[in-house]
Amino acid sequence: MSSLRLIPLQRDGVYFCVEIGDIAGLDRDAATGKPLAGFPGGGTAQVDRVAPLIEVESDRVLPFPPWVREGLPALLAAVIWEHRMPLLVSHAWFTGGNAAAPPSILPLLDRRFGAAGLATPPAGGRPLTFELSCRAPEGFRCAISLMQVYELVDTLSLRQIPGAPPWLAGAIPWRGQAVPAVDLGLLLGLGPSGPCTKAIVARGLRNPQPVAIPVLSAAQGAPPCHAAEPPPPVDPAAVLAAFRTASGWIVVPDLDRLTSA
Repeated sequence: MSSLRLIPLQRDGVYFCVEIGDIAGLDRDAATGKPLAGFPGGGTAQVDRVAPLIEVESDRVLPFPPWVREGLPALLAAVIWEHRMPLLVSHAWFTGGNAAAPPSILPLLDRRFGAAGLATPPAGGRPLTFELSCRAPEGFRCAISLMQVYELVDTLSLRQIPGAPPWLAGAIPWRGQAVPAVDLGLLLGLGPSGPCTKAIVARGLRNPQPVAIPVLSAAQGAPPCHAAEPPPPVDPAAVLAAFRTASGWIVVPDLDRLTSA
């Protein structure tokens, strides 16, 4: 099995890794006394600490899918190293400003829920309904088809990504890859989500790329309901369908738009 030789760099209390070939030299800043990393092309970056060289087997390097890297091209992968999960980045992460502008992977589709032709909750047997940790209308839940669900993760090991847009909550290690975790509350227009201990690893109806959705709870099945407009302040462009129940709402998020560059 092949391996990568990496140098861990700590900045602002967070560890990052760069491949040894991406480091041109190490020095010390004369003014602050902190380590100074030199990169190919002449760029430098001050860091808090440089850890000793590590050698990591390739199966411990979990690549990010292309649709995440489109907005953060210097972000390469997550690395399983001891009890940490540092990010593997190129030197452009330190020298390129690490732009935090949202990438172009979230086109606001000009359609309302009815355009999807859904008059009942998602097909594929009983749907999986779940509760988000954001502020939402009373009785609000989301639903996706069970055919879209890869796994319900009971213990959420979330690694935040500095500089990522707010809706990208971080990444979780799952089946040999770094799966992006999305804040569905923000994407639906409800506001930021709070802490969660569970996540649903799911796909879109068309695109098999996995995404992780942090949730408070999840259960199979849905109560009796009928098609309706999504409740304010839910963004209609972010959902495939909405349903009214006796006690609240069920909204079907459009997961395909997340993974379609």
